[in-house]
Amino acid sequence: MSRRTRTYWSLATLFTLVLTAYFHYPQAFSCDSYAVSCNKTSVEEEVPASFNFNHLPLSQQPVSVKPFEQMAIPLNLPFIKDQIGYPKMAIDAGISGKVVFRILVNERGQYVRHFVFESDNPVLRLACEEKLPLMRFIPAKRYGMPTKCWINVPFHFILEP
Repeated sequence: MSRRTRTYWSLATLFTLVLTAYFHYPQAFSCDSYAVSCNKTSVEEEVPASFNFNHLPLSQQPVSVKPFEQMAIPLNLPFIKDQIGYPKMAIDAGISGKVVFRILVNERGQYVRHFVFESDNPVLRLACEEKLPLMRFIPAKRYGMPTKCWINVPFHFILEP
């Protein structure tokens, strides 16, 4: 069997497994996305207690994931907002709007990376992106231990007349 054929069958099998899981447990694929990344209850709480997973191979048994006990909390958000200020170019152009970043916070409460979740204007986005690496957080906790998580951080720019 050629490498291309093996790759095709591997992807087809993976796709089938994902579809099967989606149709059997659609609640596991839903997400409360504004403040946290997937903060759902464990599989044991969503599936009747009488259901037994022992007949499945270990690789196909669902993994129990406890929701975050505490989400990451920005420590220096007011300082960062003061550092950003209101971009002069946006004031001159009369631009106002909102920028929301999705930020990955590590176990030590440090910024790792981000992506733009929502942006009304590139001028506002660029002004915020320069200061994001300076952000510090109280890390999220799961099972009493610090853990990494994604958090949405909004920045509002309102031009007052």
